[in-house]
Amino acid sequence: MKSLYKKKLIPYILIVIFVVFSTFSLWLPFLANLKEFWGIKLPQGGFEVIEANWDGPLYIISTKTSYNPNNEIFIDPPLGLSAQYYAAHLPLYPLTIKIVANVMSYPKAMLISTLLASALLFCLFYFFIKKHSLTGHPLLLTTLLMFWPRLLIVRSIGSPEPLFLLLVLVSVFLFIEKRFFLASLFGALSVVTKTPGVILFPACGLYFIYDYFKTKKISLSSLWIILIPLSLLGVFQFYNIQLKDFFAYYHTGAVVPITRLFAMFNQNAKWVGTAWLEDIVFIFLLLLSAALVAITNKQKEISPKLTIIGFFMITFLFSLGFVEHRDISRYSLPIVPFAFISLEKFFTDKRFLVACCLVLPAIYLYAINFIASNAAPITNWLPFM
Repeated sequence: MKSLYKKKLIPYILIVIFVVFSTFSLWLPFLANLKEFWGIKLPQGGFEVIEANWDGPLYIISTKTSYNPNNEIFIDPPLGLSAQYYAAHLPLYPLTIKIVANVMSYPKAMLISTLLASALLFCLFYFFIKKHSLTGHPLLLTTLLMFWPRLLIVRSIGSPEPLFLLLVLVSVFLFIEKRFFLASLFGALSVVTKTPGVILFPACGLYFIYDYFKTKKISLSSLWIILIPLSLLGVFQFYNIQLKDFFAYYHTGAVVPITRLFAMFNQNAKWVGTAWLEDIVFIFLLLLSAALVAITNKQKEISPKLTIIGFFMITFLFSLGFVEHRDISRYSLPIVPFAFISLEKFFTDKRFLVACCLVLPAIYLYAINFIASNAAPITNWLPFM
């Protein structure tokens, strides 16, 4: 029995090792304070470059001030940003930083919090796809997901995305298991991490409508999904108490506009600023293809599960189409784990694996280049410590 238990633990131990090793290897050029790497000029500052990457430092200030505008930190506002601005950075990720900061400095706590959420994300991804028999290669698929380029970056700096993806993943799989109260609870927690979590509400609602037309039945427990939008109102009420503004989130100047379909293809938009946007077309093409494959899947054992996943992907993609922002690769991350599930046969094909190995150095160079150019101009670290 003991040996069987140890055998079951091995994949999770390997996943944690892969997460830590892949993150550390990305940190290494900065830890070594190299002046350049493979021709890429690196800013001097060592590990502080990692700690200063946007939006990590802003979450540190949210953590330390608890959004209180009377906090002494705002006497001389870090990076020139007012207390109101931090309402764009929702409170659950700062709460995790605060817990870890009991034993280390805030910048280190921020990175450890992200690392822990990342390890848990991939462990639970493996657990769910294995439990529901969604692939014949759960460990391989999990490892490949780790190296999705934008995901590699956000899990290696101060970022709420790993925690957000974790909560969305758990919510969707609990929904698959018809554990609607817990699914709604984790969905509500995802909203307290990042506002796009509220998209779980219409996604679940659409599936309930679809299921009603199929079965002519509706479960009263499905009403728990109301917790998801209510949690957003809870965040706004928290801001009302701290900042005296119920709609503080919308008054930060940092909220991304939701204007028209494919609004990101506008070089003059505030959060776009470039005409070089063809990568966004390929992101939409891949993710929409994955959603359609999930919805139209005919495998009897997993079809209902993939249908639910497909509904979430379609709903999220539809809302994503209206986001007027250049960084669609980051905003699309909640869909990516489900795209890997939907297209698992493609991603685990030996030919794709060969291509992946050949492209892996390019993924790392992309990540190093991105981190090198994405550090906040912090001259005084005292407010962040």
